[in-house]
Amino acid sequence: MVITYRKVHKKAVLIFTVSFAAFALMGAAAAESDIENAVLGAKEQHAILLAEVDILTEKARQARRKRNFADASAFYEKASKKLGSLSGKIAAFRQKKLAEEYKKFKYLWGRSVMAKARKAFIRGKYEQALNIVAEVTIIDPSQSKEVLAFMEECKKGKRQAEIRLKADINSFAKNIPEEDAKLELLYRQAQVLFKHKMFEKARGKAEQILLEDPYNKQAMRMLDDIYNELYKFAMERRKADVRDMLAYNTWVWNDPVLPTQAGRIISGSAKVKTSENIQLYDRLENIIFLKIDFESADIYSVIRYLSNRSAVNDPEKIGVSIIPGFPKKVADSLPKVTMSFTNIPLSEILRYLCQNVGLKSKVTADAVIIGTNVDEMQTRDFIVRADLISDVIGSDVGSGDGDKEAEKITSGGGDFFDTEGAFEDTAEKSEVSLDVTQAALKKYFEDRGIKFGEGATIAYEPRTGKLIVKNTLTNLRKMDSILRQLELIKKPMVMVETKIVEVTSTDIEELGFDWSFSVPYIANSQNADHPGWWINEFTNAAGEQENLQKNPVRHYESITDPNASGYGGSYKMVNNLKIFPNFGKALFGEGTRVDLTLSVNAIAQNQRSETLFAPKVITVSGSSATIRMVREEYYPESWEDPEVNVNNQTVEIQAPVPEFGDATDIGILLTVKPVVDPDMYTINLHLAPQIVSFVKFTDYPVNIQTGQVLGDGTIVNGVSQTFNISMPEIARRDLDVHITVYDGETIVLGGMVDNQNIFRDDKWPVIGDIPFIGRFFSSQLAYTEQKNLLIFVTTRLINNDGIPVRRNRRHGVPEFYR
Repeated sequence: MVITYRKVHKKAVLIFTVSFAAFALMGAAAAESDIENAVLGAKEQHAILLAEVDILTEKARQARRKRNFADASAFYEKASKKLGSLSGKIAAFRQKKLAEEYKKFKYLWGRSVMAKARKAFIRGKYEQALNIVAEVTIIDPSQSKEVLAFMEECKKGKRQAEIRLKADINSFAKNIPEEDAKLELLYRQAQVLFKHKMFEKARGKAEQILLEDPYNKQAMRMLDDIYNELYKFAMERRKADVRDMLAYNTWVWNDPVLPTQAGRIISGSAKVKTSENIQLYDRLENIIFLKIDFESADIYSVIRYLSNRSAVNDPEKIGVSIIPGFPKKVADSLPKVTMSFTNIPLSEILRYLCQNVGLKSKVTADAVIIGTNVDEMQTRDFIVRADLISDVIGSDVGSGDGDKEAEKITSGGGDFFDTEGAFEDTAEKSEVSLDVTQAALKKYFEDRGIKFGEGATIAYEPRTGKLIVKNTLTNLRKMDSILRQLELIKKPMVMVETKIVEVTSTDIEELGFDWSFSVPYIANSQNADHPGWWINEFTNAAGEQENLQKNPVRHYESITDPNASGYGGSYKMVNNLKIFPNFGKALFGEGTRVDLTLSVNAIAQNQRSETLFAPKVITVSGSSATIRMVREEYYPESWEDPEVNVNNQTVEIQAPVPEFGDATDIGILLTVKPVVDPDMYTINLHLAPQIVSFVKFTDYPVNIQTGQVLGDGTIVNGVSQTFNISMPEIARRDLDVHITVYDGETIVLGGMVDNQNIFRDDKWPVIGDIPFIGRFFSSQLAYTEQKNLLIFVTTRLINNDGIPVRRNRRHGVPEFYR
């Protein structure tokens, strides 16, 4: 049994040993595999880190190219940090290369920041330059020396700027720029006023400049010019006054009939009583606010703002006082103001303000009062014709032979309307006719847009010819406008002003080279030594030889086309310059002179002339008027036939004799016929202007030949005689149109344009085509003539006193006043 156990034990040990050995072998193999895996993982990790470094480096380069230096620096830092975590030769090599690249990058970054600092330095922003350049020492310490030198320059520039600022005149005289701007504005205003011949106002502006700056040379020169102009006009005015007095004295003493008082004459125009409140209302309309914007604003604040800003927007810089006529307690109970306007007059702003809040306004002599119980009514009287009132109410007011109603109204020496009680709230109307008259007047003007509210009245006083109206200021101004139009006479007069302007413009440009070859010419020469050189020879009527072209070198010459010699004169810069003088001896023998000469024609001319005719005429609507600005000239209309009288052997020829008719008008003839439409604004005009001018005389030759006629028809002893018959050339330009034009407006009827363009370019064949040289063998001319005839027509309705009906149409030109 022992043996058995021992064998078993041995076998077990053997099995264990073999198992352990096998296990050991298996463990060694597994350990070797783990090592290999670890080595492979480390290599992969190393490669990944290097790839990440490459990516970061590329991002840094891209950011550097985009000049995002801060981002590029961050990428370089990350790449350097990742390389620092690696070991080995490759990592060390890459770390070295990256450090060199990063160093160059910092240098470039520092230079970029330095460039920004220098730009700030150039602009004079020294403090900003110091702040910028301080970053360079942090970015690249190697540039510290340059940075310190630049910082010293910035500090020096900063000190110099502070010194200049202290020495600047604006630092201790801050108002000088504003004062200079104010004086410049005054001087420009004076220039504009002087240009428009408003010398009194221009003098005021110049004197205002001298009050601010007594040594202003511009204002002194302006005053000198103003006084010179005033002196000239004063002398002209003095001459006119002297002539006026002489003419007055002459006509008064020569008047055969002494003037008598034919009766009281009522003016034909509506005259408005001028008062200060009217002037203030005009100022309200002239004050323009460029922009108004209120949102939930207090009424007191709005009134205060408008009152303060009115002087700024007033052309006269006076402004308007706006006074609230209610206490603060009432203002708090009123609704808030919300308005927004652009380019609106102050009068309209106040109107909208009162409508929005529920207030009333009244224009007084000194201010505008806004309140809850303000009386808006004002009284004004208008001087009108009695027949106008008669047309309104349908009766002949003030006439002795009117109808019964008119007699009832005007009889008994009473007033047409009781004006003393017309404007009293407790007044009672004593006569029904007065109520009818007032009602008729109210209805007439209400139909034309004038409202008569509570307290508004209207009356007419025949003894003074006044229409007395009590109404708001807006309605009173409407009344004034309507009365001005109604005051037109039943057949209105029309002033027609015609301006006929003829503008002539002539442009001439010429550059030509004329070569002349003088050739000896001897007519009928039989001299063998000097035979003559005939070119284009012909025999004239007298049997003599003539030469059409004695200048064989002149390549072209036209009599009809304009050139230097054929159009109004000679423009020779070089005249007959002898290029080859007297070289004909070898060709033509002794005593023969042949010259080759050159003439240069050159001119650049621009002429402009203007002719103005401004006929003006006043006529009644429907009637024709004619203006003749002419001179009478007599021209032959025909010629008598020439007469031949034969007396034995004597032949007498009587020359043609001209026959004259009526005189011809040379000048301007204008015929107009205006017809005014019922709207008293549109004018239908028949206009027929005619311009007649004399051009020239044209000669027509008449040849008469006399002699003895033989049997075979041959004429012997013939005598030829030529007579010139001259006939005039008359140019007529006329226009016959029917047009419609508004009162006070100007229209252009049309222009008559006559253009004449002549271009000449002649040259020698072949030679003239050679570049540069050929120009010396050519001649060029450009001639342009333009004639423009413009006709401007202005029509205006005129009252009996010669003053236009509509007076407020200026359009930049002086108004017509008698």
